[in-house]
Amino acid sequence: MKPHAELGRRGAVCPFARPVHNDDSLVFCVWNASNLRFNDFLCVLKKISESYFRLLDRMHGNSKLFSMCVFVQGIEDYQYGQYIDEAHSLTKPAFMEAGLMLGEFHPLSLTKGTHSETFLPMRSNQPAFVVRAMSPHDALFIDRADSPAEVRLRELRHYQRWVGDALPETENARIHNRITELRSVIARQS
Repeated sequence: MKPHAELGRRGAVCPFARPVHNDDSLVFCVWNASNLRFNDFLCVLKKISESYFRLLDRMHGNSKLFSMCVFVQGIEDYQYGQYIDEAHSLTKPAFMEAGLMLGEFHPLSLTKGTHSETFLPMRSNQPAFVVRAMSPHDALFIDRADSPAEVRLRELRHYQRWVGDALPETENARIHNRITELRSVIARQS
């Protein structure tokens, strides 16, 4: 909820944290994943979106802010790369298709910040996943140069589908043009 000197911009590290906390729209869960094989872990992780929507239906706060933080217990440091980072990459498309964003956090994360090469915003004391509804702010996390064109296209299409109505007309036009560009890039690669 606080700023950080290496963030590369002003303001809180996560602009959602304080509003979500103040609105009582944050649910914490603990998932004991000890002894789960990776494929079983993935199956359970994919089901977390269902839990998110069930909890959302019962909440009384601002549903646009509702977030779910799932602390993962029972995995060792050497498993973070697979059980947190790789699992995030493999399941993120399903979450985005449902209009959700999935954040991945753990003590050894090397994910760089959007505004700073030195700040590592996904580092946390405990491994965790955070689920929340997609928002206009998420443009920062999609269509990144280090992602393949197919991934960027898919994510932009989900973003436009779920957030397009909340975007200014110029931003919607930019995204539409970017989708067209990515389709051309993919067609040329085929």
